[in-house]
Amino acid sequence: MSSIDSWLGKIKESASLIKKKVALYVRRLKKQMTCRIICIGAHVTSLITIGFFSTIYYSKKGLLFLWNRTSGIRAVLMLVSMKLAEFISRPFRKMNAIYRDFANRVKDEYNNTGIVQAIKYTIKQIIGGIWGRRGAFVVAFNYTAPIVCIVFLFNLVGFASNVSYIVNVSFDGVVVGYVENENIYDEAEEIMQKRITYMDGNSLVELNPTLSVERSKDTETIDAYELADILLKHTNVEVEDAYGLYIDNEFYGAVLDKGPIEDTLESLLDKYRENKDDEVEFAKKITFASGLYVSESIKDAQLIIPEITKMEQENAYYTVKEGDAPTSIADKLDIPYKELKALNSDIEENLPIGRKLLINREKPFLDVNVTRVEKYDTSIKYETIEVKDSNKYKGVKTVINDGKKGKARITAKVTYTNGYETSRTVLEKKVVSEPVAKKVSVGTRDPLPNVPHSTASAGSKMFIWPVGGGKVSSSYGYRWGSFHKGLDIAAPYGTPIYAGASGTVVSSGWYGDYGKQILIDHGGGVVTRYAHCSSLSVSAGEKVIQGQYIGAIGRTGYSTGNHLHFEVIVNNSHQNPVNYINR
Repeated sequence: MSSIDSWLGKIKESASLIKKKVALYVRRLKKQMTCRIICIGAHVTSLITIGFFSTIYYSKKGLLFLWNRTSGIRAVLMLVSMKLAEFISRPFRKMNAIYRDFANRVKDEYNNTGIVQAIKYTIKQIIGGIWGRRGAFVVAFNYTAPIVCIVFLFNLVGFASNVSYIVNVSFDGVVVGYVENENIYDEAEEIMQKRITYMDGNSLVELNPTLSVERSKDTETIDAYELADILLKHTNVEVEDAYGLYIDNEFYGAVLDKGPIEDTLESLLDKYRENKDDEVEFAKKITFASGLYVSESIKDAQLIIPEITKMEQENAYYTVKEGDAPTSIADKLDIPYKELKALNSDIEENLPIGRKLLINREKPFLDVNVTRVEKYDTSIKYETIEVKDSNKYKGVKTVINDGKKGKARITAKVTYTNGYETSRTVLEKKVVSEPVAKKVSVGTRDPLPNVPHSTASAGSKMFIWPVGGGKVSSSYGYRWGSFHKGLDIAAPYGTPIYAGASGTVVSSGWYGDYGKQILIDHGGGVVTRYAHCSSLSVSAGEKVIQGQYIGAIGRTGYSTGNHLHFEVIVNNSHQNPVNYINR
C-alpha cells in the first residue's frame, strides 16, 4: 500500500511541475502577444502612409526616366500637364469672368436705377458669392480640404511615431517598477533565473506579475538588473546583497567582496604592460553587477581566482618565413625542438616559405590584448633605370651607378594577444631618405656578321676585339723564361667581355691558374679562351653570338692585375690572337 502511495505522490509531483512550466509558458506568450498587438496598432498608420508616399516617389522617378528617354511619353505628359493646368485654373478664370460680369451689372444698376439700388445689388451679390452654392467659400473649401486632410494625416503619423510607451510591472495590484519595453522584463527574468538555477540545475521559479502598457509621462524606468532584484524579492528563496561576476555577460558566480578578484585581474593586465601608454584589456568583457543573489550561489573569492587565472592548451600555427630553419623556429617560439618535430614530423624535409607549422602552446583562460604605438625604420626599394647605348652590342649591360635603398620612419598601432601579434595598422609613413635609382647601360648595337670558320687562318681577322676598351699589357710569345699562349688585355675591374665570334660555350667556371674562365667553340677546330674573369654571364652548352656580353674583367686565378687573358686555339694549337682580331 505504501508503495502505491509513493508512486501516486511522484505522479502528482511531476504533474504539478508540468503544470507550473505550462502556466509560465502561457503567461509569457500572452504577455508577448499583448505588447506586440499594441505596438502594431500604434504604427500601422505610419507604415501605410510611408509605403504610399514611397510608391509615389519611386513612380515619379520612373516617369522622369521615361520622360528623358521617350519622345512619345513626353508629348503625352505635356498634354496631361496642360489639361491639368487648365482644370486647376478653371475656377479662377470663371471667378474672373464672374467679377467682370458683376462689375458690368453694378454699372448698369447705377445708370438705370440710381446709386441706392446699385449698393443693394452689390451687397446681395457679395453675400451670395461668398456663401452661395457656388460661392468663394465653397470653392475654397473644395480646394483646401484635401490639403488640410493631408497635413492632418502627416501630423497624425508623426504623433503616432513619436508616442512612446512603457511597461509597468505589478504584483497583486501594486506597481513595483517601470521598464522601457517587454524585452527589459524578459532580460530581468532571465537574469533572475540564472541566479536561481546556479543553486541547482532544476530550479524553476514561477512568477505571476501583471504587465500593462501605458504612455510614457516622464516616468522613471529601471534597468534589467534592478528589476531582477525586485523579482527575486517576490520568490521564496533566500537572497542577500553581493557582487555577481559576469564574463561575456554570462553569470560566473557571486562574491561578498570583489576586491581580491579585481586586484588579481589588474595584476594579470600589468604582466603584459611594458609602457605606461600601452592599452591593456581583456579580450572578454568582465563586469561586476551588485544586487541580490541566491545565498547558496555566493562563493569565496579565493575559490574563483584559480579558475580565472588558469592556463589552457591551444593549437596554433606558425608561418614559415625566409631564412627559417627547424631549430631556429623552435628557439624563436621558445619550445623544445622535439615537441615541434613531434607535431610536424616532416619538418626537416619539407619547409617551404609560407607553410603553416602546428604548434602547441599555453594560453590564459582570460586572453589579454595589448595595443601600443610603435615607431621603426624600414627600407624603401629603389628602381632600376635602363639607359640605351648604341655603342654597345645587344645583350651587353653595364652598371652606371649602383642603386641605394631609401629609409622611411613608420608609426603603427600594433595589437598583441597574449604576447603574439594579431594586427598591425600603419598610422604614418614619413620618408627619411629617398631611394637612389640604379642606372644600367643596355647595348642596342647589332652584332657584327659572323666570319665563316673556313677562313680561320692566320690573317683571317675573324674575331672582334673582346674587351670594351683596354690595352695590351702582355703579348703572345716568350716572356720571363716561359711561353705566353695568349694576349693579355688590361682594363679596369668589371669591364665588359664580349664573345669574339659566334659559337657554343664549352665550359664556364673555375679552371686552375686561369681562375674564372670561358671556352667557346666556334666550329672548324677554332676555340677561344677568356680567363681571369671577375664574373661569368654564360654557362656550358649555351649558344652565343659575336659581340654578346659573356662576363667581366677581373684578376681571379694566378694574375698580377685586372686583365683578360685571351687565347685563340686552332686544331688544338695555340695561335697569336693578333693575327685573328679585326682591329
